[in-house]
Amino acid sequence: MKVIDKIYFEKLHESYSGLIYNYLLKITGSRYQSEEITQRAFIKFRDKRDQLKGVDNHKAYLFSMAKNLLID
Repeated sequence: MKVIDKIYFEKLHESYSGLIYNYLLKITGSRYQSEEITQRAFIKFRDKRDQLKGVDNHKAYLFSMAKNLLID
C-alpha cells in the first residue's frame, strides 16, 4: 500500500468507522457484531481499493458494504 493510500485509508477510517459502527449497533443491538462488521467493511474496502477508482462517494460505498456484510 502506498503512503498516500495508507493516509487516505486512515482518514476514511477515522471519519466513518464510528458512524458505521453506530448504524450497525442500532440495527443489531450487538456491540461485538457491530465492531466486527465495521472492521470487515474497512478491510474489504482496503483490499478492493484498486477496483474502486470509479467510486465517487466512499462514505456511501462503505455503508453499503457494511449493510451487505450484515445481511450475509
